[in-house]
Amino acid sequence: MTIQPLIDKVEANKTMRMLLGLCPIYIFFALTTVFYSNYWFIDNLGWIVMPVLTAYTVVLMVYNLFAGNLKCDKLLGISALAFFAFELISYLVVQDPTGRARDYALMIPINGLVLGAAWLRLDERKRLAPVEACFAVFATVVTLWNLINMVFHVESLGSGRLTGFTANPVRLSEMTSIAMIMICMFFSTRKVTWERIACVVAFIINGLPMYFANGRGPLMGLMAGLVVFALFISSKVLKKKTFIIVLCLVVMLCLVVGLSIVFSRMDISDFSFDIATIDTLITKRTQIYLDGIHMITEDPFRGHSIPEFRELPSYGGTDRYHFHNIFLDLGARYGILAAAAFMIFVVGIIVYSIKGLCKMDRKSLFSTSGLTYLASFSIFICILVQNQTDVYIFFNGYSACNCFFYITAGVLTYWAGKRHMETKA
Repeated sequence: MTIQPLIDKVEANKTMRMLLGLCPIYIFFALTTVFYSNYWFIDNLGWIVMPVLTAYTVVLMVYNLFAGNLKCDKLLGISALAFFAFELISYLVVQDPTGRARDYALMIPINGLVLGAAWLRLDERKRLAPVEACFAVFATVVTLWNLINMVFHVESLGSGRLTGFTANPVRLSEMTSIAMIMICMFFSTRKVTWERIACVVAFIINGLPMYFANGRGPLMGLMAGLVVFALFISSKVLKKKTFIIVLCLVVMLCLVVGLSIVFSRMDISDFSFDIATIDTLITKRTQIYLDGIHMITEDPFRGHSIPEFRELPSYGGTDRYHFHNIFLDLGARYGILAAAAFMIFVVGIIVYSIKGLCKMDRKSLFSTSGLTYLASFSIFICILVQNQTDVYIFFNGYSACNCFFYITAGVLTYWAGKRHMETKA
């Protein structure tokens, strides 16, 4: 028995081809990341949205598996599958009794095999068009969201951290930072003056909530993503000597801006090299990091359960407990094998993407596809930097970091695989 006749029927039917393609799931997840940050939405509509979207994702995963859409570069494919396998084995061995742990363990590979699938059988335009549509929808909705926040939450400005309708300054910042990089991409692709002006206005509208929410992790991530985007653009526009000078200036500027972000909640004159001051600077996370390291050294291969986290000295009384660093969290939760597989996957994407962007000439980079790859890589870096101080990837299923980590990883995995096939040909 073969599934090929069914696949042929799906491909021949325009509606089915669209529903089992990338565009609907990408846009559904992008919209959900925004609306799911509002607690009224979670309480009143979340119980409907979550099972429907989950069921849709599972159907797409099954279709992907049988349709052969999961071919990709060997290093990225094997490391991703190894990560999925190790985290599932850890979950089964630990036998965590909490429903949240089960949801984490099951949805990581499901989302990875749908949102993060390379889809190598598609040509470049069919693969990237849904991504670009998703970016446009997400950036527009976040801009409108932040405009409403500014209009109806003016009293929050200048007096504490802006939360807006998201009710969480860090989550507001993390989705806004991703949208701002997308806006830079659209500014670079627009040719009409009024469209570029609209992109600038949208960037400012989003920049204000970013500043007043004062989420240090997202601010560092935004800086990293914008620097990556700007440097690759500059490398194709400027002469080599001029670019080197600009690169040195950008590095110095990043150090100054980075320090200003880090010390945004402490007067730099009060800083001293002692544990108490450093602990204050990193928002009382020293014990959390120590607990994470202890968990890994205690049982490096098995992983640990959420009930075990509750026994830690730094436990804050919530089942959403994490270790404020994605690699540390994966090591404590699923063991060092899972963390190592994930790190190999991440490093592989970074190396492949840098090589690909460096090899592009100016015309290729400034094409729609080239800018989509660059924006995807910049967002990928932005998310990684954010997740060095918080954990949104994998463990907060409807956050922008979770959704767009998978999406951008899928785009960059597709690109790496496509380039390898072209080289062999």
